[in-house]
Amino acid sequence: MCDENGDWVFGYNRFIRKCSVFYAELWSILDGLKLIQQEVMIREHNLSSDYLAKLDFATKEDLQLVDTPPRKVLEFLEADKEK
Repeated sequence: MCDENGDWVFGYNRFIRKCSVFYAELWSILDGLKLIQQEVMIREHNLSSDYLAKLDFATKEDLQLVDTPPRKVLEFLEADKEK
């Protein structure tokens, strides 16, 4: 896995028995998501995620993409960079 700058974060592999390329890719996606989730959970505070989770969006869709971060989130990100 690489970060947004293309720098190495961590690597992983899994032994899977004989299967199709499709299933191998699905395992890769699942494992990657689990590892990323564990990595995020390790952090003590993630104020940006907490703030976004608490926002009351007008539409009640399952997944919403936020193109432009709210001003408060930008403040949290700047504070994280200073740590």
